[in-house]
Amino acid sequence: MNVKKLKQANIGITLIALVVTIVILLILAGITINLVFSDNGIIKKAQIAKNEVEVSTIKEALELYYLQQYFTTKEDNPIGEQFPSTQITDSNTLEAIVQFQSDAESVEQIHFERLYYLDMDRLGLFGITNEYFMDIETRVVYINNGIELNSGMTYVLEEKEIFPVTLAVEQIVNGFKLIATSDENNEQISSYNFYINNELYKTVVTSEKTAQIEVTDKEFGNLPCYVRVNRNNGQNDKSLEVIAENYFIRNKTDMELFRDSVNNGNSYSGKTIKLLSDIDLQGSESSQWTPIGTTETIFSGTFQGNGHQVNNLYINNNQPNQGLFGVSSGHILDLNLYGSIASTEENIGGIVGSNSGTIETCTNHSNITGNYYVGGISGQTNNGNVINCSNTGNITGLSTDSENLSRVGGIVGYKLGTGQIETCTNAGNINGQTQVGGIVGGNDGNILECTNNGIVSGTVEFTGGIVGTTGSGTLTRCDNYGKVIGIESVGGISGVQGVESKGGSFITKCSNKADITGEYVVGGISGFTSSSSSISLAYNIGNVTATLGKFIENSNYISQVGGITGAKEDGNGYIDSCYNTGIIKCSSLDAKQTGGIIGGNNGNISNCYNVGRVDGQIEVGGIIGTSIRMRHYSI
Repeated sequence: MNVKKLKQANIGITLIALVVTIVILLILAGITINLVFSDNGIIKKAQIAKNEVEVSTIKEALELYYLQQYFTTKEDNPIGEQFPSTQITDSNTLEAIVQFQSDAESVEQIHFERLYYLDMDRLGLFGITNEYFMDIETRVVYINNGIELNSGMTYVLEEKEIFPVTLAVEQIVNGFKLIATSDENNEQISSYNFYINNELYKTVVTSEKTAQIEVTDKEFGNLPCYVRVNRNNGQNDKSLEVIAENYFIRNKTDMELFRDSVNNGNSYSGKTIKLLSDIDLQGSESSQWTPIGTTETIFSGTFQGNGHQVNNLYINNNQPNQGLFGVSSGHILDLNLYGSIASTEENIGGIVGSNSGTIETCTNHSNITGNYYVGGISGQTNNGNVINCSNTGNITGLSTDSENLSRVGGIVGYKLGTGQIETCTNAGNINGQTQVGGIVGGNDGNILECTNNGIVSGTVEFTGGIVGTTGSGTLTRCDNYGKVIGIESVGGISGVQGVESKGGSFITKCSNKADITGEYVVGGISGFTSSSSSISLAYNIGNVTATLGKFIENSNYISQVGGITGAKEDGNGYIDSCYNTGIIKCSSLDAKQTGGIIGGNNGNISNCYNVGRVDGQIEVGGIIGTSIRMRHYSI
């Protein structure tokens, strides 16, 4: 009995367990079915994802289609067959098939006559399983497979962004103009909404097919713009986005935006930047200016200053290529600069640190200090031009390094390569060690019709009223009115004229009208004139003084001071049609070679005269102090 009861009990437990297991399995099955087949199930979500991918693909294809239509036939081709609206028996049936987005009209407001199927083959799409159709006027696309998406709402493509309104941009004097044009086949227009940087800028209420606005108050830079045309039926169309080049600088912020754009890689080649007002950069030790353009990101556009001022520029650092612009190959013109610039490195200028373009009609009023290659307008100009520029600031070169000659000038520190310096004027005081000039410190180019009025001082050698040293090139119709003070090779126009290895130089139609003082090798026009260099049609009316002599062989000292040149080297070069009226003096009792035209001569002289007093102790002459190998002489 006990065994039988136990067996019966076991049977009862087994049945219960079985029932429980079945119930659990049913519950799990229900959960699984729900996860898979419910409105939020896996299958539904997969369908939604698939449809959304299709919608995105269709959108891109549709935009491309209408872009092609725009540039070809411009036809409003419906793409496919008209949607059979007669098959829709009632709004309830339609509502189950087609749904607008949540902010759209009711089903009753659908324009059935404008619905057309999309031909996927025509769009170049294959493998699209769902059926889509489009309102040919609004270009809104709907899905037609009965699957409700996005919380009961059918996923809808955005309105097309190409037709039927276009937007054009035009530059004006102080900004830009946006011109919207609507397609002639569109319904009546109520207004235009103009957007700049994705923000509504202005609404123009008009029923015309065109509308336009002028924009003169936006910050500097490339501004994305588009327009929406609003219609009386409530529909609107969006234009393609256009970029307005708003290259107008009105304030410090605009100038900084422009600077940052260049330094980030935008060269502005072929573009014009315009300054519309005076700018205060508000510079200080804690707010220093970072120059526009670097060796990696060179400005190569046109900067039109329009005669305005840039005020309170401040730089004090140990970086090269310092100035308002750091590195430029572009065209900078009609600009006035006020501030203070100092660096312990090279290529330091007021307008541009390193220039390979053109600087025109610019004025620097800033005091500038640099190590070497220091100029009022440009620290260095290589294969570039400086035209009709002026400097009033004091320019100082700090270098004492014999390998890095200071090369300091009122306009350009170091000019090399092609191009020229033309019709420039300096009124500032110029100070440096070696190759110091009122216009250019070290010159290997042409200088035309330039004038110096500032005091030029050199502490070692090669100091001139116009250029410190001219390796090659021509100096034409240049005049010096500023005192020139130096040590060796000091001249009213050029401290040293011509370097044999560079082919020499030519000075013509130039004059000096100021006092010139040096220790030795001093001239009213050129301190030292090389063998292949020449001077013609030049004159000096300033007093020229050598204070000491230079020791040479046999314990002799030479001063070599002359009204035109202190010393002329033997060679093909010549001195022709020149004169002196100033006092020529050697104040050292031991020094030699003092002449009204040339102190020490090894070259050719013709058609020259002197009426100035000549004071010296040894080897003194009204025309030549000493002539060692003169080939031809006439007066």
